[in-house]
Amino acid sequence: MIGLKEGNSYSGIDKIIVRNDKNEKIIIECNTIGYIEAANRGVVIYTDDDKIYKLSRKISELDKYAIDSCNFVRTHRSYIINMDKIEKYGSTYVVINKKLLPLSRNGYKNLENRITSIAYIL
Repeated sequence: MIGLKEGNSYSGIDKIIVRNDKNEKIIIECNTIGYIEAANRGVVIYTDDDKIYKLSRKISELDKYAIDSCNFVRTHRSYIINMDKIEKYGSTYVVINKKLLPLSRNGYKNLENRITSIAYIL
């Protein structure tokens, strides 16, 4: 995976490039990604249009790009979610694209900190 960047900074990245199994490069816009899941020694990227991209990368490698640049947050050891796609959440779960995803204690704290920094909770 390669983040599109200007200079030496990854901030403001709005697209990522992934290689598929045919070694073709595919550009994915960050705002189309619902969430990223660690699975089978790699990661799976789930998009709004139900496309699935499987990568042979560790989820921790995506932290530097997705979280810092694309308004994503790590909510569980196996999940990175797009904050713009959250439909609802509780202390142990988050719903994205009608899919219930687990939320760890630290993930809940991370999510609450990010949300309260950008939104007012009533």
